[in-house]
Amino acid sequence: MSGAIPETQPEGHSQIVTPDRPCNLCGSSRAEVLSTRDRDGNGLRTVMCERCGLIYADPLPFDVKEYYSEDYRLDYKGAYIPKPKHVLRAGLVALDRLGRLGPGVLPQSGSLLDVGSGGGEFVYLCRSLGQAARGIEPNRGYATYSMRELGLDVELARSDAELPAGTMDVVTMWHVLEHIDDPSSALANMARTLKRDGLLVVEVPNIRAVCQAPGSTFHAAHIFSFSPRTLEALAIGAGLEKVSLALSPDGGNVMLVCRPAAGAAAGPAEPDWAALAADGREIASMIRYRSFLGYLARGPWLRRAAARQLKAIREMAWLALRGRQGHGSLRKGILDTLYASEAKKSRLVVRPIGQPAAD
Repeated sequence: MSGAIPETQPEGHSQIVTPDRPCNLCGSSRAEVLSTRDRDGNGLRTVMCERCGLIYADPLPFDVKEYYSEDYRLDYKGAYIPKPKHVLRAGLVALDRLGRLGPGVLPQSGSLLDVGSGGGEFVYLCRSLGQAARGIEPNRGYATYSMRELGLDVELARSDAELPAGTMDVVTMWHVLEHIDDPSSALANMARTLKRDGLLVVEVPNIRAVCQAPGSTFHAAHIFSFSPRTLEALAIGAGLEKVSLALSPDGGNVMLVCRPAAGAAAGPAEPDWAALAADGREIASMIRYRSFLGYLARGPWLRRAAARQLKAIREMAWLALRGRQGHGSLRKGILDTLYASEAKKSRLVVRPIGQPAAD
């Protein structure tokens, strides 16, 4: 049966399978099994393409369109619209993302599309800074909330939605690509949406990261797992070229900034398949031989646990002291207060959406 794990396998050898669908990066139909369980101990087969090292769940663990439209937010946030603490948390993340983009990425009063905009916090921030920002979001609850309560231009749609070509200065995909069942097509779609000098920003979890516990590597919502090499190779295949690539301070995330390739009209460039295969073999070895004792000995778990506790305390204090200072709804007020406060530190000109500019 296609995709089935062989009943017998020589000891000490990898399990080689024919996946249910070809590799999204190179089209190969040979893959090596890396894991058969997710981080919660449930059955989830994760494979790695033998040719290019792309890692993905096989077979798909759910109906992707239905799951992200209805169930995903309930599973991971326990709510159909974001709770106040989630709004604050996402607002802080939006500020961090804006800071990491640095000067020159967002043009003055330029057009921006945030793909997988969630509760709309990043779109709201960019709108507050004068950007013509809009979003697309597949989850019905979060998309409806961001339109009605935050007054944002958000379309209930997936990354494969038909979008106007050559209209966007910037497209952002913050922790979205790993959830998509066809990332190559999604990147190609976004590349078409960009202006000739536009930029695409993609951030995903880094499969090479060692900051999380070994047993937490795979879970069903992350259909694909990317290394810096496979992420860049997918962008190359979509007719894009790298502008910059950076890891987060703990190595847990990788952010790629890219633009339409100069020679894209003649066809996409060819990735270095040998380098990708070598990268994949190294990652497979890392995944297999990482131990929980080794993870504990290195100590990142202690720093991460302390940081989580400190963040939770700060969130509770902020919501108690300042969460209702803004105008309008509680959630909108949280963002207005948060962004205005942070703007003073960064000398950004931020005003609540819907509030007229001062004369």
